[in-house]
Amino acid sequence: MKNALIIFVKTPVPGLVKTRLQPDLTRRESAQVYIAFLKDLDTKFFNRNNYACWYAVSPELFDEHLLARIIHLDNYFLQEGQDLGERMNHAFQTLFCKGYKKVVLIGSDLPSLSSEIINQAFLNLDRNDCVIGPSKDGGYYLIALNNPLPALFQDLIWSSSSVFNKTVKLLDKTGITYFRLPELADIDTAEELISFYQDLKEEMTYKFDFPRHSWEIVRKLFAD
Repeated sequence: MKNALIIFVKTPVPGLVKTRLQPDLTRRESAQVYIAFLKDLDTKFFNRNNYACWYAVSPELFDEHLLARIIHLDNYFLQEGQDLGERMNHAFQTLFCKGYKKVVLIGSDLPSLSSEIINQAFLNLDRNDCVIGPSKDGGYYLIALNNPLPALFQDLIWSSSSVFNKTVKLLDKTGITYFRLPELADIDTAEELISFYQDLKEEMTYKFDFPRHSWEIVRKLFAD
């Protein structure tokens, strides 16, 4: 395959993942939410016939046996770098060195992300150097490249609300062509999780991309 999808993940250790859901949720409940997110992403994106799925796993408290019970760890590597930018750049470099021509990178905080969005990212790399999907908090939920671009991942405060705008300004300044995907919302806080639950109540549960594992946990947590 010439295309690859990278998903950034962590080992779902209580107290390490989805910490912004606390104290509204317990550490164990927060980990259960994250496990459901991982299962939904794995169901949708593992073993696709038009791209390979790779997991970039945080080295912090990495537990291969635990993760392998949740997602398919056929293709994975450990993240390297001092901050998120260095880790994303390392992930892109890793897969380009493996011979992939188009690489899409996403996080694991958006279990409702559709296959169509991923396909759009790959398609638009035919005519652009970069594809980027802005998130409502000012960051981005997806970035895709057809060549390494280390400058995109330097000199940014990754927890800030200016990440997307500063990245786009750099793209404009350097003349790197890019395609902007629709804005979506990551799920980090309890309010965002409740909003996610309300949105799922309006969707058709039989849809291929419906995040069934996430639906089960949020319905358990928030059902009236």
